[in-house]
Amino acid sequence: MISLADPDLIDVIYNFKDPWRKSAFYSVADFQLRTSFFGRTTRSSGFSTRSEKEHSSIVGPINKFYKESDILEYEGRVDGVIKELLEKCTGFATSGGLVPFGDWLHYFAWDVIAAMTFTESFGFVRDGRDKEDLINNSISATRYLAVVGQIPFLDRLLGKNLVWPLGPPTLSTAAAFAKKQVDDRLASETTREDSKKIDFLGRFLSLPDSRHMVVSWLMRNVAAGSDSTAILLRSVLYFLSQHPQVQDKLAVELRECFGQGKYGERLNLRYRDLKQLVYLRAVINESLRMHPPVALGLEREVPAGGWKLPDGRYLPCGTLVGINPAIICQHVAIFGEDVDIFRPERWIESPGRYENGNVSGKRLQRMEKVLGFCFGHGKRRCPGRHVALMETYKVVVALIMRFKIHAQGQWSTRNAWFHYQTDFNVTMEMR
Repeated sequence: MISLADPDLIDVIYNFKDPWRKSAFYSVADFQLRTSFFGRTTRSSGFSTRSEKEHSSIVGPINKFYKESDILEYEGRVDGVIKELLEKCTGFATSGGLVPFGDWLHYFAWDVIAAMTFTESFGFVRDGRDKEDLINNSISATRYLAVVGQIPFLDRLLGKNLVWPLGPPTLSTAAAFAKKQVDDRLASETTREDSKKIDFLGRFLSLPDSRHMVVSWLMRNVAAGSDSTAILLRSVLYFLSQHPQVQDKLAVELRECFGQGKYGERLNLRYRDLKQLVYLRAVINESLRMHPPVALGLEREVPAGGWKLPDGRYLPCGTLVGINPAIICQHVAIFGEDVDIFRPERWIESPGRYENGNVSGKRLQRMEKVLGFCFGHGKRRCPGRHVALMETYKVVVALIMRFKIHAQGQWSTRNAWFHYQTDFNVTMEMR
């Protein structure tokens, strides 16, 4: 694959009207469902399908459920999981011990998406552990995608072997879990009319042809919605813990806006209000820029007729090209010479470099557009971005209003499509 880092090419390759075809890398993310002891059928999700027509047929009926206005209906459920996390963190602050905070944020992200999708959380935060290896299996499946996706035909011999699948858990494991949730729901006494406004699964089942499509729809949430959000949460809180002056500045903004009361006493802080906080938004933007959840190129095929690069070189039809969010977010011409430094102020002011000491409107617009590529672009843009951002804004405010979070060493990272972090440890104290 030819890796490109020109921001102007985002609209060319990933355009809305005639987007370039996804590469065979994505077919590895197709999943299998068992039809008999030896029988399996392969299906695509909105993420994995390479056909724009099939993509429209899969996501068209459910896109309305991912609008920000619809996501806000689940805000109370996010608050419920936040309350559980705060109770755990209060115990950590009281004991003063080392906290494997990255793990707890992962539990939180999975519990939130479960509460939104199936009404009940998985209980990861409550019990302080992964259950049924859901998180470990998800990580293994993503690593499988990242490696086998480089030589996609190997998937037919390994994960999609028709005789007996080989290798680590794949996305078919997530699909089997999703199907079990569907079967359990259908076996319950909840009627379609009663359930359609309860959670994502209920809404999906209220749609025509839902029995055939519901597992493909659920893969949005089950296969990707938790890990990517956990990565963003870890990024924001890691950089805050590593930069106490930024953490204190954010705490001042929150205190000025919401007073001295702790978040636990004010669970009515709304996402729509939190989005208006200038420094909070800058911190989250900068954290996302420094460590995007996806850190491999979003592969596409050069269309018929070939394509000429801006420098005049010609690429024939079928050539694989892609832009990596993690690389383009380090673009010096867009973000400044200090791109390797965590500095939220770049989203607010930059004395001596921009108009009247502030980021010019045009430059800020370009920064936000490039940052938005962390969620993709065009028709294939991540539909769950509103879920991820709502979780992030709310839990960051909840934690920083109540706790001082102190870094204990550096984290470790591993790029496997998702840019996972480990060894994120902290100590906590009450504010």
